[in-house]
Amino acid sequence: MESGTGADLLAEKLEKFRADESRASKRRVVLVMVPLLLGILALIIYAKQLSASLEKEHEARLLAVERGNAANRERERADELNKQLQTLVAGLQSQQEKVPEKIAASSTCARNVQKGDELQASRRLEDAEKAYNQALECQKQLLEKYSDDNELQFQLSITYNSVGSVRLALNNPAGALAAFEEALKIREKLASVRNAETRWKRGKFNSLLYMSEAAARAGDSSRALLRAQQALSFVNDLSGGKANAGWDTELSLANEQLKRLQSVAKD
Repeated sequence: MESGTGADLLAEKLEKFRADESRASKRRVVLVMVPLLLGILALIIYAKQLSASLEKEHEARLLAVERGNAANRERERADELNKQLQTLVAGLQSQQEKVPEKIAASSTCARNVQKGDELQASRRLEDAEKAYNQALECQKQLLEKYSDDNELQFQLSITYNSVGSVRLALNNPAGALAAFEEALKIREKLASVRNAETRWKRGKFNSLLYMSEAAARAGDSSRALLRAQQALSFVNDLSGGKANAGWDTELSLANEQLKRLQSVAKD
């Protein structure tokens, strides 16, 4: 019995030792694992912080690169603007050098036109036509140098109309038509440009009416009627078909010319 009891006691002790060792082992595992887990957690936190830091640094670098590119673009733009400015200054200097010459030549042309006006007013029609023709030659020569000057072109068209007016007074409707035709060619171009001045458009209308009257006096009723219809159509487009649009006088003149020509055609 004693031996059996001793064996049982031994077994109990051994089980107790095993249990104690198991608990101790578990404690050791816990003691080891906790710091390890804490270390891993710390590494994870550090990794996240490092990742965020690297991402910010990357963004900062990208931003620096973009700023550098923007700075380069700004420098290129500044260089381009500087070149344009230099070209503009050079152009202005060139124009400034030409201005006195242009003014002098324009003054000569204007004096011939004024002379023609004075001669026409005094009914010296042949002499007036000569003066206007001299003005035409002067203006054409000037436009050879300044072909892009719209104002000079318009002045040339005015002189052509003056020639046509004198020729009508001299009972030369065919010659008048030729002069009015030249004026119309110029004014059609001017009236069609972007942001064309109102006086250029009004000038085209006047030339159409002048041609209508000259054709009527030349006995070309169909051409006279056509030009009057073109004048009316043109001014209707300008006014949008509305009264008090600044074109009432022109609308009235075109309608009167058209009615007169239609009345003559019926007779």
